[in-house]
Amino acid sequence: MRWVFLLMLMLLPSLAADDSKKGPAPFDPVAWRDGQIERWRKSFRDANPLVRRRALSELAGLRYALLDDLAREAIVDDDPRVRIRTLVLIADRPELRSMRSIVLGRLEDQHSGVRSQAARSLERLGPGRGTSRLIEQLADAEGGVRSAVISALRAWTTRRFGFKSTDAEEGRDNAIKRWRAWWVRYQDLGWQACYQSGLAAKEPASRREAAAALARLDDPRSIPLLIERLRDDSAAVQQAAASALYRLSGRDDADFKRWTGWWSDHQNLSRPSWVARLLRDPVVAVRVRAARWVTARDQIVQLDGLISALGDESLVVRNAALRALRSISGLRFDFDPAATVEEREKQAAVWTDWRKRTRHLSRRAWLVSALSDPRFKIRARAAGALARHGDRSVSGHLLGLMSDPSAVVRERAFVAYRVLAGCKLPFDPDAGEQARREQLRVIQRWHGR
Repeated sequence: MRWVFLLMLMLLPSLAADDSKKGPAPFDPVAWRDGQIERWRKSFRDANPLVRRRALSELAGLRYALLDDLAREAIVDDDPRVRIRTLVLIADRPELRSMRSIVLGRLEDQHSGVRSQAARSLERLGPGRGTSRLIEQLADAEGGVRSAVISALRAWTTRRFGFKSTDAEEGRDNAIKRWRAWWVRYQDLGWQACYQSGLAAKEPASRREAAAALARLDDPRSIPLLIERLRDDSAAVQQAAASALYRLSGRDDADFKRWTGWWSDHQNLSRPSWVARLLRDPVVAVRVRAARWVTARDQIVQLDGLISALGDESLVVRNAALRALRSISGLRFDFDPAATVEEREKQAAVWTDWRKRTRHLSRRAWLVSALSDPRFKIRARAAGALARHGDRSVSGHLLGLMSDPSAVVRERAFVAYRVLAGCKLPFDPDAGEQARREQLRVIQRWHGR
């Protein structure tokens, strides 16, 4: 038997060598993801609250389809600090906005810190269902909670009704009654009616905030009421009204008479028609501000007017129009605003031809089409623009572009893919072809999970 044992000892090194040749098992992104999720689930059930809080902090920086489920587990945690962090996470992440009702439910939490954070999260989530619930929470026993609740109500409604969280109980009760009566009157009329009524509030701060809120609603029907506020007793309200009017119309002016005359001539026209006229206004400053407004508002409908403005006699207007075109289209065809008239006409013709070919396309479609452009700069800029204007449906196109001959294009495509698909896997656009191919193979497996 001794010789058998010796033979086994001799064979062991060769067997180990054969195993070493096989190398480590290939990375499985699906198994890794499932393992991460299971680890977080175990962490949320750990007896140590510190472990649960750390797991939630780590989860806040990641994008996973089960984020909603994990947040629902964390919001009922025994540790109030875990519940507070979960409320912050819900307000931070757009994909969790559907959990508004759960946030409302935390206003009844036994811990005052959780109730306060629920109110702050509702303020960040913005106006919506839950106004009556917030009004009732003004009667909370904790002053800190009352302060957070009235802040949320003011942000939502722009009204105050004299409520102060530090007042005596009788004073607070009277203010709550005024809140209830106001909400009974306006709850079925919509937020625009609420804000329009706020323009006539006694407090200048409420009128100022109402003007800002109407600008955020972006409904031109509020323009006549805002024009009236240009004659307000408060300079701050006048300034807020002028700012709101500019945001709604693209017209930057604070004079009541000029606004009245302008509205009389334009109230029956569409907003795109207003802005198109402003881009052709005889005053240079008006044309420049109109181009900047189009940029800020991302008005695709004004692309033709901006291309026409590339031939404007003013260098400042041409610069503003070019910035607007590049921002809205996501592309950067060569154009020098300071070149000669002949050179500018040739360069502007490229923009004109592009617009003719893409007029029937959406921005997403023309950017995806640009990914196959023979010019690497156009491909790179289109990939970068998709990170801002695309969605998860274009991630497959970006994945294919990560094999592009240009390292610049590969890098832009990977950055955009990581943003849209939430991919955390590594990819080095400057690595060798074989290394890139292996990294891309792993990402492709993750993409098809």
